Amino acid sequence: QGMTVHYVLEDRDGRLNAELLAKLAPQAASSQVLLCGPPAMMAATTQLLRDQGVPAKAIITELFSY
Repeated sequence: QGMTVHYVLEDRDGRLNAELLAKLAPQAASSQVLLCGPPAMMAATTQLLRDQGVPAKAIITELFSY
């Protein structure tokens, strides 16, 4: 069905939380999710997605640090 990209910028949107995730991607639990970011953000976001019912096998990550 295609892909939707959501950019969440802390300065603009605040940190991603359960409320913002539900607004941006209400179907997250039944979707494949691709994440890219620094390790601490990735760990927090992965846990948030798991808490919202996204299976671990549906979360694809790419870490970077600067």
